Amino acid sequence: MRRPAFLLLFALAVATLASAQTTPASAQQIVSRWRAAVHAGKWGAPQTAVLTSTSDEDGLPGKVHEWLTTAGDYRAVVTRDFDDAEVVLTARSSSRRDWNGFLRAVEGEELSRLRTQTFESSVLAFGPPQLMTQAEVSQSDDGKLYRLKVTAPGGKPGTWYVDATTWLPVKYERPGEDSVITTTYEDWRDLGGVLTPTRGKVTETDKPEYKWERSSLKLEAGLAPKSFAPPLAGPSDVHLDAVVPPIPSSYAGARAQASERIWFNLPPARVWIYRKTQARRRRDVGGGWSEDDG
Repeated sequence: MRRPAFLLLFALAVATLASAQTTPASAQQIVSRWRAAVHAGKWGAPQTAVLTSTSDEDGLPGKVHEWLTTAGDYRAVVTRDFDDAEVVLTARSSSRRDWNGFLRAVEGEELSRLRTQTFESSVLAFGPPQLMTQAEVSQSDDGKLYRLKVTAPGGKPGTWYVDATTWLPVKYERPGEDSVITTTYEDWRDLGGVLTPTRGKVTETDKPEYKWERSSLKLEAGLAPKSFAPPLAGPSDVHLDAVVPPIPSSYAGARAQASERIWFNLPPARVWIYRKTQARRRRDVGGGWSEDDG
């Protein structure tokens, strides 16, 4: 009697273990294991992260400096050989200085896409936030990856693909402008006490791929509001060189006459009309002398 009972208990244990292995993890379990894998700290502690990377986006190599906080503030400065750009997002304002020095507000769909992009940097720096415990969870067909679909704060839905063995994200998909942008992560290392990918490959529908490489990540206590001052406009890329001498009102052999005002021009303008000066001559008129233009 003991042997059949033992076999029954063994079979139940195996069935329970198999069931545990095949039962999908919940969003809360995935996020908890993910945070443990990257050595993330406790939720709620205000922090500022400073990231330094290089990128060859648009085929132009450059350096990218990023500042971000657990409160959602974000600043990035991209420096290339011939230009630079800056973007600052806070709860108060969102603005961008383009490569040509022009300063403009970021709003609407552009702001929503940008918030979805900066959410990626935040998750990689601080670990998945608490809101991701409410993510929509599914598994890949082979069961090796979990998909977590979550809407970034102020942004759009994106999908994280998490390895079911290491509990590290493999890639992140987010919407672009009529496209899908996918970042695949490689070469995970400890930077500043955080396990983070040091290389990424970014692909976008109908566009060339590019790569980035992260060289440093530093975490600081507090929110450092001074790091998120609005950007300043740069010098204009449009200028006039004084390569053409001013047009004279007269010159030897000609005399100038101003045209009537041209009203359809804004502002109204006049043009110079040059008439050739002819030699004056004397002629006999009825026994006298007179001068006229020849």
